Amino acid sequence: MINLRALSYLVALGEYRSFSRAAEHCCITQSTLSIQLRKLEDYLGVELVERTRSRVQLTSAGRQVSLLARMILATTSEIQQVAQRAREKGDRGAPSKTDPSIRAKENLGARASDVTKAPLANNPRASAVKEPSIDEINCLRLPKG
Repeated sequence: MINLRALSYLVALGEYRSFSRAAEHCCITQSTLSIQLRKLEDYLGVELVERTRSRVQLTSAGRQVSLLARMILATTSEIQQVAQRAREKGDRGAPSKTDPSIRAKENLGARASDVTKAPLANNPRASAVKEPSIDEINCLRLPKG
């Protein structure tokens, strides 16, 4: 499995181009950094780091993964900031009436209803198809946070 820590190690290695400096930056041992990056490479099935005695550099795939990792880490940081602001405001997570996700649920329910009714009108044998309830539609949504 890809974990955020391994991605941050890859980004650090790309920046510092040195296992020792990247490990120091991440406050871990050089061995831990190397092991975690090997695990990431094994999981992905591709070499991310070109290791030689004289230098360390990211492979083409490593540079691409590192770029994506930066975006993932930045987004993760934004998610944490949103949660922190919500905690500071005392927000318990209950949606407000102006919450866009509520409007989206209502719109999704209306569209799903239209889609399920259309085949019924054209096919008398399809009358056994049950129209999904709004609760069933909501269960299909990805959970928040």
